[in-house]
Order: sequence, then structure tokens, then C-alpha cells
Amino acid sequence: MLRGLAAELRSHGVEAREDGVLGIVHAGPQHALLRPHRGDLWWWMRWPGEPRPLAGVPLSPATRPSEAVRRILGALERT
Repeated sequence: MLRGLAAELRSHGVEAREDGVLGIVHAGPQHALLRPHRGDLWWWMRWPGEPRPLAGVPLSPATRPSEAVRRILGALERT
């Protein structure tokens, strides 16, 4: 799942790399990670410098990486 999200981000020109140990995809200044939400596994986005380890925003179910990518791209455009 990490590799798929990173590959889709790269296809949109975003420098992305997976960290399999932490379960995170680094996409520029944003970080996407997999966490439970509403009883399923979801993509979440964290902002750099956020001190709380569980802070973040749910993006989409893990089965819909394209939706997560769309939201990450939107966040990157605003930074």
C-alpha cells in the first residue's frame, strides 16, 4: 500500500518516498500514514512539526489511494 501511494504521487510529479518501518509516505513537507478510522484502515495526513504523534487528518480509506493523492496534492498546492 505504501509503495502504491508513493508511485501515484510520483506520477503527479511529487517527490515521494516510503518508510516501511514507520508506515509513512513522505511527500514533500507532508506525510501520509495508515491508521484505523471508522473501523477500517485509512490514509491520514500529518503536517511537519505537529508534536502529537496521533494528530492528523483522515484522507480516505486505504483502498482508495487516488482520493488520498488528490487531497495531498491539494495540500501541497496551498503550501
